[in-house]
This record gives sequence, structure tokens and C-alpha cells, in this order.
Amino acid sequence: MAFNQFARDVAIPFCVPRLLYHDDSLLVTTFVDGYQTSMYTVPPEFWVRSFVAMDRYFRQPVRRLPRWARPSRRGRYIWEDMEYGVRKTAEWAIYPGLLADCLAYLRRYATALEARPMHADFTDGNTMFDDKNYWVIDFESFRPDWPRWYDVVNFTYNRMITRPEVTDQMQLILSQTVKQLGESPTTAHEIRFSAIMRGLSFLIEGTTPGGKGHASTNWISEERRYRVVQSLRFLVSGGDLTKM
Repeated sequence: MAFNQFARDVAIPFCVPRLLYHDDSLLVTTFVDGYQTSMYTVPPEFWVRSFVAMDRYFRQPVRRLPRWARPSRRGRYIWEDMEYGVRKTAEWAIYPGLLADCLAYLRRYATALEARPMHADFTDGNTMFDDKNYWVIDFESFRPDWPRWYDVVNFTYNRMITRPEVTDQMQLILSQTVKQLGESPTTAHEIRFSAIMRGLSFLIEGTTPGGKGHASTNWISEERRYRVVQSLRFLVSGGDLTKM
């Protein structure tokens, strides 16, 4: 698996359990005896080093489009799926004009994205510590064709919305990651794209209770809905996520 090779090849601040493929299934051959980490106990430098190391290791010689820039097996683009999801359960939670602006942004900048292998749920909840090493677990969402900046945006934007008290720390992690990797002409659009996707997903997940898939076990609060809507307004107007 890509992350196993990655762990062997690069001086990274975390380890991964040994995993094997068998008949398209993942077999865990190493179990981690540790405890779950917390945003409040792991230094920001750990996350920056991790995101930078993963990005450099998985850099591709030829730029490829991620799955979000291509039609799905059902023949729909991601912005069509997002529109369907919002209109099904969360239409009341966002202004029609703002939803239209978000979808237009996704349509316009999908081809600016670059595919990279991503863990896609690289969070403090999926990081464990055994008093010596950090371990990254839960590779259920790993794919080779996520958008390049998805991991770091998923990590930082989600916490700006759910834990506003750590917003400054999240903005520092994102800005330092971008600074160390360097910006291209499309970087800002790629970051906004993933953040808009997460914002719309918050609305869908928070109005689809039940806990199955990515559905929330709790209905989205008005305070959180407001933060999501304000963030989407900021992003579609060209705002910088590190200054949101």
C-alpha cells in the first residue's frame, strides 16, 4: 500500500500499521496499542510536517485530474451530486443565490485541481500515540485520486467550523503548509474548492441525521449552520482561508 511504502521511505513524524491487500480487501497485520490524540496535545508542527511530507512524497511526474473533475459512474459531476444533496435535505439551510455561486465555483475550477493519493481523514481522531510514536489509522477513505490539498483543508476547515476556538491554530497550520510547499497559480482555487465542498457537505451531513455513512448523529445547530454559510460567502467571493 502506498502509505506503507511512504512510511518506509520518508523521515515522517508518524507511523502506519502494516497493511496488506488481499482480493481487494485490506488486512491489518499490526495493531496499535496507544491512545487517541487531541488537537490540544499535539503540537501544530506535527501536522505541518505531516502534510508537507505527504505532499512531496506523492507528487506525480504528470499532472492528473482527480475524480471530482470527472463524471462519476452515474454520469454526474461532483457539483451535480452536491446540488442534489443540498436540495434533498438542506435547501432551507443556505440561500439560493449562495448555493448557485458555490456550484458555479465548483464547475469553473474543477479542472484546476490536481490528483494526489490522500488519506482523506487525516485528523487527530485518527492519530494515536503509544508514548513513543504517532500512528495514523483508518485508511477507509484512502484513494489515489483525491484533490491535492484535500487532507490539509479537510483538517483545518473542519475545525474552524466545529471548534472556532482553534481557528488561529488551523490558519497557522494551513499557511505554513502552503508556505513550505510553495504556491502555484491554481493553489488558492484548489484550496477554496475543497473548502466549499466541505462546507456544503457539512450542511448535507447535518440535515441527514442517523449516523450512517457521513450522516450526523445530531441535527446541525443554528450556530454551526451560520458559520458554514458565512464561510461559503467568504470563499466564493475569493477569500483566503488562512484569513477567514
